[in-house]
Amino acid sequence: MRVVDAVWEQRNLGVTCYEISITGNDELGVIKSAYDGVEEQDYMVVKIASTNSPAVRFFQEQGYSFIETAITMIHRMRDFPLNEKLKALCEQCSWSMMQEADLEVLNRQIDKGIFKTDRVCLDPVFTKEQAQNRYKMWIKDVLDRGGEVYKVVYRGESIGFFCEPLAGVYDGYEEQGLGLCVQYAGLQNAVMHGKKIATTHISGNNPAVLRIMQSLGFQVKSIEYVFVKHPNAKAE
Repeated sequence: MRVVDAVWEQRNLGVTCYEISITGNDELGVIKSAYDGVEEQDYMVVKIASTNSPAVRFFQEQGYSFIETAITMIHRMRDFPLNEKLKALCEQCSWSMMQEADLEVLNRQIDKGIFKTDRVCLDPVFTKEQAQNRYKMWIKDVLDRGGEVYKVVYRGESIGFFCEPLAGVYDGYEEQGLGLCVQYAGLQNAVMHGKKIATTHISGNNPAVLRIMQSLGFQVKSIEYVFVKHPNAKAE
């Protein structure tokens, strides 16, 4: 069992937060003993390996609520099993590093709610503004550490973006197969930069993205059940 003081959530969400990770090998007795020494924060997050059923039951007994299934996927960067039609669609897209005006567009898209399936967006304790701010801060962190954020263009229009570790399709371009194009562009960019393995984390609340990743050749590496608790939240 590992406990991390998620200090970044104070900035992102305005709350203190501990993130607890439980592996499939963590024994229940050890978990109980370690958890007794944990001081509850405003926002408690527990990620439990899907194979550890005793830990799932224990944290449910402590008042934690299930919020999402977190899926880690990997790609060996050797095979992109797209049919010719989908490959032709993806190859009509281009990508380039964002400039200041592009970043402003991205922030406006986040405000429109292009991210709506993760555990914070679905948590009734948090507002939409808090959830959106979390994504904006993640992108700021990417830029602050010298990373790059890219826009994806299809037929002259910006349809989405990618960076490490985020990607998204802009409002108005969903359900047209363009989410596949955005993810494909991110993979091709990684190949161009010499990456041998790509890793992504997705929410089971978003089966459409799961299907896209599988169609691109990603394989499931691990599955975690995520539970949350708000000890200090006021009951409505």
